[in-house]
Amino acid sequence: MTCLLAPTPRTGWPGVCFGLAVMRSERSRLRSGAGQVLALAVTLGTATASAIPGSVVFCNGRPTPARFFDGDTMSLAAGPFADRSVRVLDVNALESYGPVHQFGRASPRELLVSAKRATHLARRGGWHCSITRRHRDAYGRLLADCPDLGEALLRSGLGHAFSLDGPAPERLLAAQREAIVARRGMWAKGVPAILVTSVHSASERPWRRDAYHRLVSTTDGSSFLYRHRDRLRTCETVCVPQLALTPASQREVLGLLRAHPRAGPILADFDDRYLAPFLDEIATTGRVPRIVGPSVWGDLRNAIGPLRRRADIWRAVRAQRVCLTYVPMEFRYQDRPPCLTEP
Repeated sequence: MTCLLAPTPRTGWPGVCFGLAVMRSERSRLRSGAGQVLALAVTLGTATASAIPGSVVFCNGRPTPARFFDGDTMSLAAGPFADRSVRVLDVNALESYGPVHQFGRASPRELLVSAKRATHLARRGGWHCSITRRHRDAYGRLLADCPDLGEALLRSGLGHAFSLDGPAPERLLAAQREAIVARRGMWAKGVPAILVTSVHSASERPWRRDAYHRLVSTTDGSSFLYRHRDRLRTCETVCVPQLALTPASQREVLGLLRAHPRAGPILADFDDRYLAPFLDEIATTGRVPRIVGPSVWGDLRNAIGPLRRRADIWRAVRAQRVCLTYVPMEFRYQDRPPCLTEP
């Protein structure tokens, strides 16, 4: 295993230059309940486009037939955007093509079940979406603002907030906070500070100078790019080393923040189970996530700054890595490699 820019317990990652480790994939098995989880994953399995059940969404106010490929991607079957791939804005569901995610105490198979559940929730239909031709993502997909679908995914713990430009909308962050505190869906067995949402090999576009991996904050939905020149092998796993405050340090830091004359009122409505990954992200990256509005975020950041400099209370240790297995697009749905097909 090769480690790059791993964070240290005192300083975290240098700025937002995220540390990564690349290692060969290690397939995990459930120690209990393996049969039930695997059976559900197979039942929900990947469908071909022709077999995907139809749904109806209200596209710009008009009922429109649609097919959801996963929790955040669909294709409309009528209207001005017919047969175009559409990506739901500000929300991301876990990858549903195989057991590729690893974080917390959940196995890749358990997280795959959460991804499949997100797809089935989206296929219920009835969602209200606004779409224009002007807004597209890096893959050329149209972007749709679907507030009710986004909130349903996040409140169920079947997706997470995802923004390319600063923090995600507050209504989505509120829904995600609810799921994290209740440990629903993907958060049931742990909430990391950072998620890996996509990994890319330099061999995909050799004419470009570098490739990237995308990382996302679990507390404010901001996303970041880690640029690299690595050529990944199929089924290689990219992992992000992370730090976490010790339980005793977390209790002490939160106690001081809640007693702080400015930070205390700001954090009054936030549960400790949500603030834990918030503090862990600070320990890992040195960045203070924007979980509150800009008018008070500066006060919160200023209250945290002196605490980070106190070695007697700010004690961080290495936490479980968060990983995503690399599978090129052409092998995700046909000629699938062993890491997607073996139990």
